[in-house]
Formats: sequence, C-alpha cells, structure tokens
Amino acid sequence: MGRFKRRFFKEDLSRISYILQEIHSVEQGERSISEFFIDLKMLWEELESSRPIPYYVCEIKCICNLIKLLLNIIFFEYVICF
Repeated sequence: MGRFKRRFFKEDLSRISYILQEIHSVEQGERSISEFFIDLKMLWEELESSRPIPYYVCEIKCICNLIKLLLNIIFFEYVICF
C-alpha cells in the first residue's frame, strides 16, 4: 500500500469511527420522532458513503446471497440504533 493510500485509508477509518460513535450516541431528546429519524438517516448515509457495500455480479448464477446477507446485517444495525 502506497504512502498516500495508507494516509487516506487511516483518515477514512477515523471518519468511520467518528460516524459510528455519533450514530450510537444520538438521542431523540426533545425532538420529534421525524427529526430524530432524519438526523439518524443523515448519519447512516454518511456512513454508507464512507464504507460502500461492494457490488459484484458473479459470472455463474450465485446462490450464496452474500450481498443480500450484508444488506440485512446493515438494516439490522439501523433498527438497533433507531
């Protein structure tokens, strides 16, 4: 891994860590459920842009459903945070 790639990769990990901390510490407080959800959704979208889900199309019909499994895990994380 090159010097610049290593540097930016570390910054990405720091950013991802920060976003995750924000997601797990956000509270509804005095906000409406809609406002609370919007704040969480913005954080989730930022997280998704920082660690995108890999996309791959198998040459042979795949039966492992790995992408579907990953999406379910992420959805489950969102439910827990909400």
